[in-house]
Amino acid sequence: MQEVAPYTITPYMETDDETGETGEYLSYDGSAVTYMLVNAAQEQQTQIETLNKALEAKTQEIEDLNARLARLEALLSSNNNTNATLSSARLEQNQPNPFNSNTVVRHFIPETVRQAEMRVFDISGKLIKTIIIDGRGEGQTTLQAQTLSAGTYLYSLVLDGQILESKQMVLTKGQ
Repeated sequence: MQEVAPYTITPYMETDDETGETGEYLSYDGSAVTYMLVNAAQEQQTQIETLNKALEAKTQEIEDLNARLARLEALLSSNNNTNATLSSARLEQNQPNPFNSNTVVRHFIPETVRQAEMRVFDISGKLIKTIIIDGRGEGQTTLQAQTLSAGTYLYSLVLDGQILESKQMVLTKGQ
């Protein structure tokens, strides 16, 4: 104690009544020791509170990052599902091609697709016609030439708003 807190120790001289010997003794101030312990406990409590606040902030940050990670994983998962769905879809070349009255386009649309349509464009890219496709699985769409002029057209299979594939067809009209 004398090395740690010398101010709490006081030397004094005392004579033993029986032997008459005088010796030097040390006394300590108990209230000073109590004061030191109370101050140390208060300082420790302040450090604990500071560490708890830092821990709470880090815990909240981890929770926020975990929530963001979960949202990103869900987004990636839905994108992967969409890509897997679209990769199993198929658009075939129209038959016959060239054609002069009707032509048939075969396609495969996965069951998980919510909206499917075939879009027909002229060679300049102008949308001419949109055909909603209600069926899923293997199917075919018949295109009729009566409202179209002779020329080259593009047709695209659009699944859930994404163009899967486009192909070219030629319409010839007999004279």
